[in-house]
Amino acid sequence: MHGSIMPRLLPASQITSPVRRRRVVVTGGGTGIGLAIARRFAHGGDDLILVGRRKRVLQSAKDTLSGEAPEATIAWISADLTRPSDVRRAAAEVARGGLIHVLVNNAGGKASCDHDDL
Repeated sequence: MHGSIMPRLLPASQITSPVRRRRVVVTGGGTGIGLAIARRFAHGGDDLILVGRRKRVLQSAKDTLSGEAPEATIAWISADLTRPSDVRRAAAEVARGGLIHVLVNNAGGKASCDHDDL
């Protein structure tokens, strides 16, 4: 190994795809790793849908990404993916827009349970 154990990531613009503008859904896309992933797709000119719980955070992420990558189209859906009714609603909203080319399941949270239940 030469200095790093992390794999080299290609810029989104260098990833070949027969689809010109991919439709990308990133759960947990408002902050952290999800936002970093969304940023890569935005800079590649893809159409993004960010999914998360907090509307203000999602709007801020959209504003930031739109400023950095004006060629990308960015939308968001506020949903708590621990609630089945929110999952159904978010899925219906996403489905109205057509085919999804990339789905990044990045939503996370804390769940409490006994280790025996795992």
